[in-house]
Amino acid sequence: MGLITGSALSLPGRRALRLHARRPDAFRPPTSACMAPAPAVSRLHARPLHPVHLRTGTGVRSLGGMASPPDRDDTGGLRERKKRENRRALQIAALELVAERGLSDVRVEDIAHRAKMSPRTFFNYFTSKEQALVDPTPDHGVALRDRILAAPPGQEARDVLLEVLIDYALELAADRTTWRLVKEVTSRHPELLPLAMGSSRETSRMLVTAVAERMGTDPMVDPYPVVLVEAAVATLRAAAGHFLHRLSGPSGAPTLTDDDAAAVRAALRTAADTLRAGFPAPHPAAGSA
Repeated sequence: MGLITGSALSLPGRRALRLHARRPDAFRPPTSACMAPAPAVSRLHARPLHPVHLRTGTGVRSLGGMASPPDRDDTGGLRERKKRENRRALQIAALELVAERGLSDVRVEDIAHRAKMSPRTFFNYFTSKEQALVDPTPDHGVALRDRILAAPPGQEARDVLLEVLIDYALELAADRTTWRLVKEVTSRHPELLPLAMGSSRETSRMLVTAVAERMGTDPMVDPYPVVLVEAAVATLRAAAGHFLHRLSGPSGAPTLTDDDAAAVRAALRTAADTLRAGFPAPHPAAGSA
């Protein structure tokens, strides 16, 4: 039997059909409040429709329809901050445990327990204990790229890149606890360096893309963005390492003092000025538009 032809009518339903066949006017459905036609609504008194606001990752998008005013409590920022806090807690736990016991004697379960989280939560942030040791925040390359692209249009790409890298280096140096642990762990376990280099290459790729976009050039054709990024990163890394090793003693404070921060910034700016002097911005070739 089909879905329609196979349906059976109840006994009251059969009687109603026979009655309707004999007296067509006798079978009239009762009029109820729910079946009555809706009253006309004057356009002058109609309530306006409130827009429906859809909260997305990039903001609030407006859709048509009835809705109450949107909730102004932005929980997206709180979630992101909580994620950053969890990731940092796991990274510090991994660094401390490996510094205490060695790489081979630390398990993911140990790291999660030290951070007061579950192993499942650990794998929401890292794929392995090695990545937790050397991989910085996953979005830092995107953040650096966005800083470069957000700079005023009239600034040289070279100068924008150097300023962004100086600020980033100071942010890293300000957390002495982390970079001292990273230095100790990578010194004792050089097998971690290839993983760290892989993360650095991905960040450099994003920087090259941003510099090339500011310059309006194609990095696959023009080598200048690649050379500039590699030279700037190497120069500032060398300057920071040369200065910060003097602050890495066992009695050092967990964060940089204001004087130390000023000294680090001065050292990085000196290195950047040296790079600028020997790395002039390119000029259009004669006759080019």
